[in-house]
Amino acid sequence: MDLQIKYFIKTTCFTIIFILFTTIGLWMVSRYIPMSFYHILFLLLLSLFAVAGGILLFIAIGFIYIYQYNTLLFITPSIVLAALRIIYPIMLYGARNLHISREELQGFFIKINNICIESTRIKVLPKDLLLLLPHCIQQAHCSIKITENLTLCKNCGKCSIGTLKEIHETYEIPISVVNGGTLARRMIQRSNPKLIIAIACERDLLNGILDIKNIPIIGVLNSRPHGPCRNTMVDMELVHSLLLNYLCSKEDL
Repeated sequence: MDLQIKYFIKTTCFTIIFILFTTIGLWMVSRYIPMSFYHILFLLLLSLFAVAGGILLFIAIGFIYIYQYNTLLFITPSIVLAALRIIYPIMLYGARNLHISREELQGFFIKINNICIESTRIKVLPKDLLLLLPHCIQQAHCSIKITENLTLCKNCGKCSIGTLKEIHETYEIPISVVNGGTLARRMIQRSNPKLIIAIACERDLLNGILDIKNIPIIGVLNSRPHGPCRNTMVDMELVHSLLLNYLCSKEDL
């Protein structure tokens, strides 16, 4: 069992136990409240907590199955992604109280999202796919501002930008290097893609997935050997594989 699913299960158990004890506490208190408007209100609140706990447990079991077996079975991706948006803030609260890694929990949800997008078997033309990169993938001491234009890269080989420039020229896909969420949203509005492959850390990826609801996003985690937001790296073989998987071939046209 990897850390992502381990932390998800741990956070789920904590949250459900919290809801369970809250529900029991409300029920015990309600017994001493005289039959009145407040008593009815208390019972409604009690019912709400009980239903919330049941829904959370149902969603959590479904997510664990999806994560383990990479399949949605009969559930549509839109329902799973809607459930993800509902359950994530609750689980994040649980993770904070347990002092466990939020990155691992966020990585769990990113994988759930990616499985959903993959299940749609979407294929797009190169012009309809946007490859979104963080600025920290560039060497910190590089004097060339590639956020303005990726093709300005001199291919020195000190970072992945040169390889990504070759991908841009080979596949003829739009590539944007951004230094924040505001610029990322602006680039998405300008490109109006049908699919986004985004490379970033867990927090930025999941925030983008939750924020952009009408465009499917495949999340690719970067590696951070020098710490956050500095000289980050990406698995270029994975990027190539994703492009081959989601770009239309001649047979698809």
